[in-house]
Amino acid sequence: MEYYRSERDLDKGPYKKKKRRSFDFRRIGKYAAIAVVIAVVVAAAVKLVTDPRLIGSFMKKPSLNYLDMEMNGKELKLTASDSFEITYRDEFVVKKVVTDSFFSRGITADVEGLGTGNDVGVLLKGVELVDKVIADNRAGKNNVNYAIKVRKGDEVLAEIPMKVSITPQDWLRLAKVSGEGKSQVEYLKKALDSNKNDITIHKMLAASYAQQGNHSNAIEQYKAILRIRPDDLPTLIELTKAYLDRKSYAEALPYCKRLVELSPKDASARANLALCYEKAGKPDAAAASYAESLKVNPKNTAVRLHLADIYMSSGRTGEAMAQYREVYKEKPNDAGVLTALASSSLKANKIDEAIKYYSELARLAPKNASAHANLGLAYGKKGMEKEEVASYKKALSLNPRDPVIRYNLALSYEKRKNYREAATELEQVLKIKPNDYEALAKLADIYTAEKRFKDAISVYQRAIKASPKSRGNSVLYAGLGYTLGQAGRMRESAGAYEKAVQLGSRDSQVFYNLGYTYEKLGDQRRAAANYEKCATAQPNAQVLNFLAEYYSRQKDYNRALGAYQKLLKTPAKKSGVYSGIGHVYGLMGNADKEIESYKTALRYDKDDDIAHYNLGTAYEKKGLLADALREYTAAYELNPESKAGRKIPQLKIKMLQQKYKD
Repeated sequence: MEYYRSERDLDKGPYKKKKRRSFDFRRIGKYAAIAVVIAVVVAAAVKLVTDPRLIGSFMKKPSLNYLDMEMNGKELKLTASDSFEITYRDEFVVKKVVTDSFFSRGITADVEGLGTGNDVGVLLKGVELVDKVIADNRAGKNNVNYAIKVRKGDEVLAEIPMKVSITPQDWLRLAKVSGEGKSQVEYLKKALDSNKNDITIHKMLAASYAQQGNHSNAIEQYKAILRIRPDDLPTLIELTKAYLDRKSYAEALPYCKRLVELSPKDASARANLALCYEKAGKPDAAAASYAESLKVNPKNTAVRLHLADIYMSSGRTGEAMAQYREVYKEKPNDAGVLTALASSSLKANKIDEAIKYYSELARLAPKNASAHANLGLAYGKKGMEKEEVASYKKALSLNPRDPVIRYNLALSYEKRKNYREAATELEQVLKIKPNDYEALAKLADIYTAEKRFKDAISVYQRAIKASPKSRGNSVLYAGLGYTLGQAGRMRESAGAYEKAVQLGSRDSQVFYNLGYTYEKLGDQRRAAANYEKCATAQPNAQVLNFLAEYYSRQKDYNRALGAYQKLLKTPAKKSGVYSGIGHVYGLMGNADKEIESYKTALRYDKDDDIAHYNLGTAYEKKGLLADALREYTAAYELNPESKAGRKIPQLKIKMLQQKYKD
């Protein structure tokens, strides 16, 4: 249903009636003023558009007036004729591009190498461009030039060249961030090119070389520092360290001395000096320096062990053991210390201590074959044969293929004359090391002791082939000579002995055996020549008797008498020697000396029938028949088989004939 509204309602809301307004002259003035302003603006615009200068501005290429910039907090204006110098420290921003163009729309500033195509209003850092230039140079791009280019669209309006300044600090900065390696060295060398006397750069470069293991170049840098600052303590320390790392002890020595002079309380400096002395073959100086180092730092067990080792190698065993004991107090369970202490005890012939320490070592390291083997060695020196063998067997149970342990066990069996067991162990050694010279030689000796001469000959020959070409071969040839002789191969035996002598043997037993061999071969001259050499070194009764008789046969009576005189100094039977002297005097025709010698022989043995007989012969030659008969009778009474039995009746007849003649 639709309702009619009252006139009052119609004056409200959408139904409100528009009232008729009265004519207002004030409004006509306002509109007129606006129209005047519009007319003035239009006139001005028409005039501006038609101005020839404005038309030229639109038509020509804009020119750069300047770049309005801020650098490191300071205002800066750059024109097209300027250049822009930049370092890694600089930060800058192009605030505005000012040109002669009325309109700046589309005009940009591009800082090459940094930012984007339009860098107006962007904060830029010089370090980034410096790094880019350095990277270009390293890549071989040495002619790259950078500039700030002002463009309108794609058209370049102006270029302001940039000069990038690379300083030593840039190289140092890059070296620090580059890490270890060739790059760091390259950067540091570049930095050094700019400042040859910069100690910090030298040290950094030396350290870089040292980290790469390039000790030679590191040393050169350290030396360069010392030329600038001779007593720079850290550099001296690093230089000595570099020399020691490459084991150049002679070169390190003077610098170590200087370090000790500058820092006498530095225990490490003294220890390094000692090491240089030690390597230079100056044990006394090394020991003194190690001792001084220990005065400063007595707790340094490594230095104490070095000192002990030097004492040991210098034969100062007691002092070495004292140092080892000090280390033992600090490290009672240290296997290395126990080994050193046990070894030094064994060398000093302190067998009980050696057994104690090796036993402790074997307890701490029950699977250490060497500990048990050395314990066996100590037991052997103590004469504890049962324990010695047991220790060697224990060592072999841990390391059955150790030829040294088996060899020592073989020696232990040999001492007890258990030749079969000894031979078995040596045969096992040769299975492991077929050309072991010592094992072959010892096995040949044992075969000889077992009278297995054929086997011994074969093993000696193997040992000769395996042995080094040195004087040591002479022993093998001597052994071969003996076994060949025992096998009845006398000519080969003599050849082996001659080879031993040729290789330098001066063993009197070799000369004796060679003389004996020639004697058996019937070569009396060569036998005598070798017996003479034996007598010179170690005379014995058999040799001197042979020589005396040989000289007598050769009618070399003086040498025969000399041999008998030497015989008197041996345990040989004196009566026989004096009888021999008497015989020589008889050959010489000196009956008085002959008689005197036989009398002396009888004073040593009055029951020597031969001496009585020979004395009788001497008396008979002198014409002392009664004295001769007395001696013949004494000889016959002592030995009815004596030739004196025939001489007695002959002499009695001779005495009767002389009586009747008188």
